[in-house]
Amino acid sequence: MNTDISVTDFIYSGNKLIGTHGQDENSYSDAQIIYNGNKISQIISQRNGSTQVQNDLFYGGIFLTSLQNQYERTEFTYDSNGNIQSKKQFYLNPDQGIEQLASTINYTYQNGNVVQEERTDLQFGNSTTFLNYIYDDKINPTKGMNKYFRLIFQSEGFNGLSSNNPISRSYYQDGNQNSPTVQTYQLEYNTQNYPVRIKRFSENNTLISDTLIEYR
Repeated sequence: MNTDISVTDFIYSGNKLIGTHGQDENSYSDAQIIYNGNKISQIISQRNGSTQVQNDLFYGGIFLTSLQNQYERTEFTYDSNGNIQSKKQFYLNPDQGIEQLASTINYTYQNGNVVQEERTDLQFGNSTTFLNYIYDDKINPTKGMNKYFRLIFQSEGFNGLSSNNPISRSYYQDGNQNSPTVQTYQLEYNTQNYPVRIKRFSENNTLISDTLIEYR
């Protein structure tokens, strides 16, 4: 079995997150986070020292409404509680002036956690996948991060949209709700109730990923 190992460091200036550094066996990546007040205005990403993507973030009042780079645009809408209700991803072709809707995600929340995602891929037959989550009552690793970074951050085992940590994930294609695929998470915590290790297992109990988290 092949094992891929990667490490991501979060870089702070005081209490402000100003960047990330990622390293795997073959390459490294860096992201510089630029602020306007407490709002993130740009995230500039590099791979192996060369700039790849400049993401610009746009706001409507206190809400992040869109994120855009030269290749794609992501649009966010919110529910009455201020949670992200939907996310739409558009592919851009600036040479032809074309913007094409590629995918949508609709979120359902309960007790501060995403309990269902409805994901529709509009590029390959308009297929829709439903993902359902069950959570623990411990603290999400991203709790102390910038709230706008949490909206767009995704890592193996967790993201920033929920208050707690998933312990189970089931998913199925539209029309196959009676035959979901179920994955489970095994977590270890520190004395402050933050997870320090997250293992994800397949339906037949095969280890899919093993995430170690350090706090300072």
